[in-house]
Amino acid sequence: MSSLSSEVMDNLSEIQLGGQGASVSKFTPVQFGKDFFDNLAQCRDDGEKIQLFLETAQRQNVPLRAIEELLNYQDEFILAMGLQSFGYITNPQIKAQLATLDYIQGLDEPLEEISLLADPEDYKRHSVRILEKLCQEAKSGSDLIRLSAAWAIQQIGYSAMITGRFLPKSAEDIQSQIISESLNRLNNRSISKEYIDFWVYTPKRHLLRLLQTIPSSYLDVVERILARLGVVGVEFIARSASTLQQFVVEVALDLANLLLRDRQYRKYQDAGTQRTLSDILIPFLDNSDIDLRRLAAEPINEVGSSWSCLNDTIKAKAAIILRDWNKLEELGELSVPFLIEAIKGSLLLDTQNNLREQVEAVRCISRIYFYNVEQQVTILSEFLQDYQEEIRDVTVSLLKPHQKLLDMKSNHILTGLYFGFQLEDFDVKTMTIREIDRKIADERLYQEDFDKIFQGEVIKPEIFNLQGYYLPYFFEANKDNNMLAVCDVLHRLKEKFLLEITIQVCQSSEDRETWVNALSQMVAQLQLLTSKSKDAFLDTALKTYKQYQELYVNRNLFKYNIKALAETRSNIRTVLMTLVQSATKSNSSGEQDYIEIVSRDKDEQKFLETLSATENIDISTAVERKGWEGDFGEKYIRQPIKPKLSNELGDGSTNLYSNSFNSANFSHPTLPSSGGAIIRTGASAITQSSNNSRRLPLAQIKDLKPLHRLATLEEISGFFRLVIPGNTPVPGMATTRLRNSTAEEIFNNYKHLMTKDEYIVGLDDENNPVTSSWSEIPHRLVAGVSGAGKSNFLKWIIFQFLYVNPKRRIYIADFGGVDFQWLNHMGVNVEIETTPENCPNLVEKIHQQEYERRLQLMQEYGVENLKELQEEGVEIDRTLWIIDEAADIADVSSKLRDTIEKRLKEYARKGRKFGIHIIYCTQRPTTEVITKQVTDQCEEKVVFRVSPDASYRILEDAIAGDIPKDAKGRAYLSGYSGAKFVNTPLIKMPIGSKVKISETLWANLHTKK
Repeated sequence: MSSLSSEVMDNLSEIQLGGQGASVSKFTPVQFGKDFFDNLAQCRDDGEKIQLFLETAQRQNVPLRAIEELLNYQDEFILAMGLQSFGYITNPQIKAQLATLDYIQGLDEPLEEISLLADPEDYKRHSVRILEKLCQEAKSGSDLIRLSAAWAIQQIGYSAMITGRFLPKSAEDIQSQIISESLNRLNNRSISKEYIDFWVYTPKRHLLRLLQTIPSSYLDVVERILARLGVVGVEFIARSASTLQQFVVEVALDLANLLLRDRQYRKYQDAGTQRTLSDILIPFLDNSDIDLRRLAAEPINEVGSSWSCLNDTIKAKAAIILRDWNKLEELGELSVPFLIEAIKGSLLLDTQNNLREQVEAVRCISRIYFYNVEQQVTILSEFLQDYQEEIRDVTVSLLKPHQKLLDMKSNHILTGLYFGFQLEDFDVKTMTIREIDRKIADERLYQEDFDKIFQGEVIKPEIFNLQGYYLPYFFEANKDNNMLAVCDVLHRLKEKFLLEITIQVCQSSEDRETWVNALSQMVAQLQLLTSKSKDAFLDTALKTYKQYQELYVNRNLFKYNIKALAETRSNIRTVLMTLVQSATKSNSSGEQDYIEIVSRDKDEQKFLETLSATENIDISTAVERKGWEGDFGEKYIRQPIKPKLSNELGDGSTNLYSNSFNSANFSHPTLPSSGGAIIRTGASAITQSSNNSRRLPLAQIKDLKPLHRLATLEEISGFFRLVIPGNTPVPGMATTRLRNSTAEEIFNNYKHLMTKDEYIVGLDDENNPVTSSWSEIPHRLVAGVSGAGKSNFLKWIIFQFLYVNPKRRIYIADFGGVDFQWLNHMGVNVEIETTPENCPNLVEKIHQQEYERRLQLMQEYGVENLKELQEEGVEIDRTLWIIDEAADIADVSSKLRDTIEKRLKEYARKGRKFGIHIIYCTQRPTTEVITKQVTDQCEEKVVFRVSPDASYRILEDAIAGDIPKDAKGRAYLSGYSGAKFVNTPLIKMPIGSKVKISETLWANLHTKK
């Protein structure tokens, strides 16, 4: 949407309520003052009341007598609307007569009756009397009245001569002063009904200014104002959305959702309002922001099916935005164009894992054309050539049963993909059908003898930048690694697996000369650039390459090969990611940045080359990253640098230029002597070695390539740590074993890690504590079958939450009714609800006593989050809401589930600031229980033993399905501390008279009170 001018903002008539909306159709034309009040009684909200005055003032036959009557009323709203109505007049003749104080014919009685009056000329000068009234009200009265009068004076366009004669200052200055004071009242924590009234009834240019500057902590002020304005307010926000903060637009779309769906707003749920609001929502379906698209799509998708004003195409668009696959199937072929957009990537469905949704879109098309196979084949065959392997794979699986219906070209592509050809190697544009047939036949023979095998390798992370920059990072060895985590993963694999780590002394002096020369030129180039401009990436690159000079030029180096062979790609990735995580220190690169995987059927040449290298007592470098494809390596390090087109290199602050390269201006560096002295560089040129006058050619990027396959022994030492079973002591090596610790042990050793913001999840496989943060991740999803350790984990979390501050409050929905009753005997602030039917009361209680209270306090003290509120001296802390078995909620009522998800979504947006946290738990993680809404809002997942399908549904990985039955308390964590296995501790509980509180950790709560 384009930005709106101030004139449009002043003019609420620009807001059309659908042409025939409910509020327009029910207004009776106003002729006399009493007609206003007859119409006001029919209005549903303040927005419609304002609309009544606006429409009346903008009629060509504007009833000036009726409007003038309003100026005699003492009611602030009526008087303000009467004053503003003169500013809303659009009839150019009447507006000009008012501005020039001319006689206005027919203002009151007919002319023949006016002529009979004792002093008709004075009576006719109503334009003068109107000006006097406006000026009088602009000088005295409430802020709203003065503002309304000054605004009308400005809109009518009275001569500047009235300033000083009728007014002490200009109408513009009066408005500016009142608005500034009102905005300051917001900053001074003064929020009252009168304050809300002011902004509801103020001319909309000024309301726009408030909405453009109001902090998000005053979200409820925006909600109260828009709720008062109703449909008119929603449309006002929609028309000015591009000039507003996003949270304001979200509030308006949420209000539209309520007006259309909530029972308490039934008066709005008529055909006219539906049409009006649908006209507002539909443009947001194309908004660039995915959250705004979803907010607009929700009411259309949920209740829009019954609206006659919506066509099925719009309904399909809303359904695809919300990923409602069932609705898309119901709508049939109308959904297909949007599904195709999603598959091609032009319609983004998910910011975190869009590929997963694209794959599901392919499946949805297949289901839509289940009974029209020919059409299914026609549409899906296009995706056989998609650039994403996952989309090609699912397309192959869906079309394989219908292969005979494919045209010859698609048939051969499908067959080739089915046998695992990489698309770039299987180019139907250059291959004849005979060549394709021969390749397929050869592949069939090959696969008759060999099963599919995958090979993965660990390689240093590398950055390939489009401007020609290349940076290989170092391995940072974790010297405390004992391979326990890797051994544990290998032990649980259900297939053959080979992990091979090979090192070889680097003896090639020719290679060394090449990369040493390239290093020196790269350092010089980076020094030149960083001396001119600041750029985070270039600073990092310079620091890293200097380290290479310091550590590599003078040292014995090794070539390395760290590879794994397995029958499945997922096991390769799991083992190697665990290896990297254990063997290296955490840095800016994720574990996946170290790993490259090839399969024998797709990368036969690379695969066989790496195998034969071992036979020839050599290290293979065949597996490499795609960044080396094309001519990237051919670029010269000193090639002219073009201006940056993006902030890929750093923080976006640098815009680099250099003159075209001239070899005459550049002194080529010389090599060091065979002694290997480090080449030192200056800021503007490369220092030449005094021991050698031989000039070297300009270095290319590819000359640096050997660095990613070289390492010092210190770098790769983390990959060679071994765990020794039993009690045999080995100097310098840990003797720890994989075992479950108790909560008491963890508490005694690591209680310093239990803070107001963080808690301990458990121990990793190396017995290091794994923490999580309430301030960074407000909500959690916990899943696990019965007996896996989920309930014990919740008790462990509750203990830590209360240990930090026993006055913290906890709400628990415990529908089993027994797991948490012991808390009632602990003297802590806990409220437990045991029946799903009463859960809505608990939900609303949390909303009122926790959410609304915190919001009010933040507004009162003028702060934006819980921490700032505590710094003001307010005694308030985090609160926790535990839903112990979400499946029970889904079983009882889908409406209840929707209510909880609505609050979950609301708290997810504000949980960090408000200190309200949710733990959403289930033993049955089906799609009905764990909806997309829940997985999106619960950023941290703690998954105990579940089925592989359930694990994939939550984690997009079946890894939690491999947890053994006897590994109680073991879970897979994805969240604040990364993705890893964690062993949660068993916490001892008080049991009546058998186990006293004093014998457990819970005694620490009483000690701290």
